[in-house]
Amino acid sequence: EENDKYSRRDRYAGPITEFKEKETFKPNVKLEYIDDSGHLLTPKEAFRYLSHKFHGKGPGKNKVEKRLKKSEQEGLMKKMSSTDTPLGTLNMLQAKQKETQSPFIVLSGTKQNTSIIKQQKR
Repeated sequence: EENDKYSRRDRYAGPITEFKEKETFKPNVKLEYIDDSGHLLTPKEAFRYLSHKFHGKGPGKNKVEKRLKKSEQEGLMKKMSSTDTPLGTLNMLQAKQKETQSPFIVLSGTKQNTSIIKQQKR
């Protein structure tokens, strides 16, 4: 009866040899959190999302609107050309250069239109 008790204890004992970590082992782990709509979350947004899920409550109305506005702004930034201004100045310049067959364009105007007239105080 006493031997039976010790044999059961050995069954649940861990390994006898000590665990040694490999010195060359370098794990490559990257955690990515994705919300319900499939967007990649920052660590701060991921914490907030998990907190809302855990507590069973959602973000407030203003925070939801703020997040939607932020995502719209990101979409507009992606659509915007990185090489040109919003007015399309570079495209107009290149079209004018093709039209005139020259690598430059002459900016001209009257003195009143192009320069600021300063009045000196006396």
